[in-house]
Order: sequence, then C-alpha cells, then structure tokens
Amino acid sequence: LADLNAALAEMEAVGDDGDRFAKPDLVFHQTILRMTGNELIGSLAALVETALMMSFRLSNDNPEGQRHSLPLHREVAEKIATGDGPGAQRALMVLIDNAEEDVRCGKLVADAEHGARLSTAPAGVEIKRRPEAVDAGELLPDVRHRTDACAV
Repeated sequence: LADLNAALAEMEAVGDDGDRFAKPDLVFHQTILRMTGNELIGSLAALVETALMMSFRLSNDNPEGQRHSLPLHREVAEKIATGDGPGAQRALMVLIDNAEEDVRCGKLVADAEHGARLSTAPAGVEIKRRPEAVDAGELLPDVRHRTDACAV
C-alpha cells in the first residue's frame, strides 16, 4: 500500500503536467497489478504499460488535464486499503471509462488544432466540454462518473 500511496501523492503533486503525471500514474497501475499476487496478471505489466503510455500520450491534449482523475485514483487506493475488492473494481472501471473519454476528447482537440493549422478547419472552431456529469448511481454512488462529451 505504501507504493500505491506514494504514486498517488506524486500524481497529486504534479497535477496537470501531463508529462510528469504519466510516470506516477503508470507506477500506480503497475503496483495494483503486482498487488494481485497473480503471476499471469503480473506478467501482463509490460502490455499494460504500453497501453497506458499510449493512453497518456493521446489524452495529453485533453483541455481538462489529468487532475480530474485524482479523486477516482484515491477511491481505488482507499478501496484496496480497506480490502473492498468489488469496490476497487467498480472504481477502476469508472476510471477506465473516464480515461477512454479523455483520449477521445484529446483526439478531438488535436484533430481540430491540426485542421486549424492546415487552414482546413471552419472559422471559429472551438473545443468545448459539455458538462453532463451524472451520478454513477449503482456503480459508485459516492463518486461522480463523467459522461460529459467533447464537442468541436
């Protein structure tokens, strides 16, 4: 748990600096894999590292940065610390869903900026977040699940 909390503390310290956030985020997830004690899962660490690094690169253009993911990371760590496996699993699933949204949003931003640089984007292209956050309900009643969409 000490390694997990240390990675979380470092993530909190670097906030929205995507390049500096990626390393402790990777350590956080790899620590969880090692904590399972399952050799097969542990052997997937390199594959997970590749997937996470791609996700980090693709979400670096997210206008919200990464700070918004910290409460869910904290939730995962707390659930693990209290031995609540199902709760940790639910929190991780919401975290993964939100990461997918971050990648999608980051890609829309990058695509729009690329189009603007090529002078092919319509005048006045603006990237906005549509705030449609809803309660995660039965998934995680005490955590907000972001379902907001990125719009160009």
